[in-house]
Amino acid sequence: MKLFKVLFLLSLFLTVNILGQSFKFVIMSDSRGEYNGVNQPVLSVFANDIAENHKDVKFVIFAGDMIDGNRNNPDKTYNELMNWRKVMSPIYNSPNMIWPKVWPAVGNHEIQSRFDEDIFRKVFPDVF
Repeated sequence: MKLFKVLFLLSLFLTVNILGQSFKFVIMSDSRGEYNGVNQPVLSVFANDIAENHKDVKFVIFAGDMIDGNRNNPDKTYNELMNWRKVMSPIYNSPNMIWPKVWPAVGNHEIQSRFDEDIFRKVFPDVF
């Protein structure tokens, strides 16, 4: 949890200048935890803070290891990913973000069985 906080704080606000327009985005990773696969107490604080207090942030890149995942039970992996989306709902519901609002990347915990890629696509149909 300490590492998650440090990584988040180090990467919270990266300002990018593209074609003369500045905007901010957030990079996060490693939100695995004991609350249905997610570190819900910490991640929910970050998601709410970003949505409520940082209106200039336009999207979030999440660089994997969102959940614990499960090698033997694809339904558990699916439920954990859906729980992760629920915890991140303040960002998904933010009118200040641009589509697709969250760019998730798979980590080794999201893809542990032969079914998990399909599960990931089902939970995140709006990203590449």
